[in-house]
Amino acid sequence: MIFLLEKQAVYLSLAYPEVEETFEETDLTIDDFILGPFDTECLSEYPPESDWSDWFPPPPRWTEWELDELADWAEIEIDKQEITLNPDHYLSSEVNMNKKMATATVPVPPSPILEKAVGYENNKGARYLALWWEPGGDEAMVSDGYVTSPGHWPGYLAYVHNPSVYPYLATYNLGSSDDLAEYRLIIDLQEREAYICRSQEAINLLASQWETETDHLETVSLSSKDIEDLFKEFVDQVFVPPTIDELEQRMEADRIAVETLSRWLNSQLK
Repeated sequence: MIFLLEKQAVYLSLAYPEVEETFEETDLTIDDFILGPFDTECLSEYPPESDWSDWFPPPPRWTEWELDELADWAEIEIDKQEITLNPDHYLSSEVNMNKKMATATVPVPPSPILEKAVGYENNKGARYLALWWEPGGDEAMVSDGYVTSPGHWPGYLAYVHNPSVYPYLATYNLGSSDDLAEYRLIIDLQEREAYICRSQEAINLLASQWETETDHLETVSLSSKDIEDLFKEFVDQVFVPPTIDELEQRMEADRIAVETLSRWLNSQLK
C-alpha cells in the first residue's frame, strides 16, 4: 500500500509538479488516510456497510431502572435544596401560566373603566379577567374563574374594535357568532396589562388565582326547614323582576360606561 502511494506520488509529480511539493510540505503518511475511532462519530448513528472494527455507535437509551435511580437522586437533592426546579417545565401555577401568555400591547384603562363597560363587578378581588365571545347565545363573556357570565356586549365590542386595540388582536380568534374562541383576552386587573392565551390555558390561569384548600371548612348540617328558607331567599333575590325605572337607570349607566371607555381609548391614539 505504501509502495503504491509512493508510486502514485511519483507518477503525479511527473505531470503535476505542484503535487510533489504538496506532499513534501504536508509530509502525509498512510495513517492520515485511515479513519480513527472518533472520526466516525461525525458519520451519523448508522455507518456505511463495512468491516470497520473501530466503529463506536452512540450509547443505548437509559433503562427504566436507570431513570428511576435518577428520579430518586433528584428528589433527594431537591429536599436538600441544592437544586432549583425550572418553572418552565411546570404549568400548574400562576407564575408558570404567564409563560404561556403572549403580551398584547393594547391600552388597558384605569380601574374600573373597562370593568364597568363590559359588565364585570370584581366582588372577590380577582387579579385576572378573561374576555371572549361565545357563539352559544351569541354573547360577550366575562370570567374571573370564580364567576363566568355574559357581559355587556356593547362594551366588549367597543374595546376590541377600537383602532387602538383591534390591530393587535385581529390575528387571534376570540370567538364570534359562528366560531368558538380559540384564544381569550386576559386582563391583569392589578398591573392593568393585557395578554392573549389559548382558551384552556386561560381557564387554568383563572382557576389558579383562587384558594382550593378546604381544610379550614367545617361541615354544616341543615334541616329541611333551613334548606327551604335558603332556597326561598335565593329565589327572592334572583327572580325579583326590576322595575321600569331600574331598567332605565341600568341602561343609562351602561351607555355612560361604554362612552367613557371609548373616549379614553380614543385619547390613546397617536
